[in-house]
Amino acid sequence: MIKLIRFVVVYELRLWAALYRWVFRRPVPIEPGAQRFTYHRAVNLILGVLLVVSAIEVPILHLIVPWEPVRLAALAIGVYGLVWMVGLLATMHVHQHLVGPSGLRIRNSLTLDLPLRWDQIAAIDVRRRSMPPGGQTQLEDGVLSLGMASQTSVDIRLTEPLTVPVRKTRGESVSQIRFHADEPEALVAAARPPPPQPRSPVTPPPPARPYVPAATLAQPARPSLPALSLAQSAGVGVPALSLAQSAGVGVPALSLAQFAEVGVPALSLAQSARRGIPGISGGQSVRAGVTAPPSVAGASLVGTAVLR
Repeated sequence: MIKLIRFVVVYELRLWAALYRWVFRRPVPIEPGAQRFTYHRAVNLILGVLLVVSAIEVPILHLIVPWEPVRLAALAIGVYGLVWMVGLLATMHVHQHLVGPSGLRIRNSLTLDLPLRWDQIAAIDVRRRSMPPGGQTQLEDGVLSLGMASQTSVDIRLTEPLTVPVRKTRGESVSQIRFHADEPEALVAAARPPPPQPRSPVTPPPPARPYVPAATLAQPARPSLPALSLAQSAGVGVPALSLAQSAGVGVPALSLAQFAEVGVPALSLAQSARRGIPGISGGQSVRAGVTAPPSVAGASLVGTAVLR
């Protein structure tokens, strides 16, 4: 008796809470990625007829009954019945079927909330059926039918027999579950994983081109001219001609040994180019015993480049 009273009180409180959420459009929070699916359309006509008949009955009964206390009581009961039926419809709008990442939840107002994980579901298909007389919840040969207006539209085959918290099963395990949804095709499509997409062929990258320094392409090749070294010049007594001097001024340069023998003062490369005299460096003048003024020091590679 206590359990029944508790059930009625909890049911009434949840019904009024659902009516509040439905009127003020505050849905129950669900897990991210889940989708809602309705099932109330099959009973909309029945509930609509009951609401209209009750709305007509309340004022008629209020006018027919002559006793004031009975009239007031009938009015209160009639109005409460109207609001209660609206609340029942609200529970179906608020507590809908859910298809989410964690699994499938089958609902029916406040009387049924059956969660199923994806690893417990072997197959799910659309199949519309009419239920035989015997109530909206039926169990036969391991098949549990959870109908709405004596019909089901979705069949679920479980991976293994399962004991579900439904009162009419009485602890008996079930291997199939049938229930109703207003849009069974959409529910089944959301429950089934999408087919794998074919992978596009991977195009290999083009072969890398060999790296060529920019300086190599920009600078033109210069003709190489043979040049005698200082040691060779001193050994054979032939004036030494460097590559820079040959390309810049075209004047042969005397070796250190020749300047030491002739005692000619050293001129810079610029002076040699202007006067047409072979130039030697400042270091060669010092070894030859001839003092060269600072302004006429030997030509360096930078001076040769400027002269060119």
